[in-house]
Amino acid sequence: MPLASLAKIVTATVFLQLNSFRQKAGNPIEKIQISKRNTGYDKGDRDLIDGEVWKTENLIRYMLITSSNFAAESLIKSMIDDEFSFATLMNKTVKDWGFKSFSFTNGSGLSIPNPNYNAKISNITLANLGNSLDNSLDNPKEIPSAYGSARETAVLFSYIFNKIPFLGQASIIPGATFLNWSGNTHDTVNVNQSLTQIPNIIAGKTGTTDESGGNVMIVVSINQKKYAIVVLGSTIDARYTDLMALAASTEAFATLK
Repeated sequence: MPLASLAKIVTATVFLQLNSFRQKAGNPIEKIQISKRNTGYDKGDRDLIDGEVWKTENLIRYMLITSSNFAAESLIKSMIDDEFSFATLMNKTVKDWGFKSFSFTNGSGLSIPNPNYNAKISNITLANLGNSLDNSLDNPKEIPSAYGSARETAVLFSYIFNKIPFLGQASIIPGATFLNWSGNTHDTVNVNQSLTQIPNIIAGKTGTTDESGGNVMIVVSINQKKYAIVVLGSTIDARYTDLMALAASTEAFATLK
């Protein structure tokens, strides 16, 4: 299933791993300049200012709270100025951990142009209208950039949040005011509505594109045990209804155990 912005958890993980290597070498990335070179990244993300500088940890928090595409792109550019190479490292990382369903083309989860798209409006006539519409369905203008199964998403994210508690903690901050390096402020509110609907969430992430529908995952603590719940392919609103139903079933299951 398409993952959309759930991919940003893996992006943050790989970035932090690479930065730990740089830390050992004495040259960690401690501040990041915002890059807005990819125009497609402005979808739902216009607050960051091109060229402003952020403290690295704060930009990661900001990315997870707001699901910022520009933040993801800027993190990647600061580490490796090639998004495809970074995505290759994401794929290698999850494969090395034993996961098989994941595939990443970029670090934001934003859909990418489909190279097979050739439904040209200028060439549509009454005679070929049906064929043109069929072709546009078979070859949509954009395609997902990240894929994975619900089961492996639950297992992978549980592993990541245990391995790097900072990411789980950052993902559930309800809102915060961040200062960039120059002292300018950015006010944020977490885009994950389940944080106010379901108790005892200790980590989570949302994702949505036209191609993925509405996605959301959380880790909840019930009776001192952790449970990961994943919804893929729902709608922007229904994903939370789906999630609450699954959370209620999970709590009932945990209580029976």
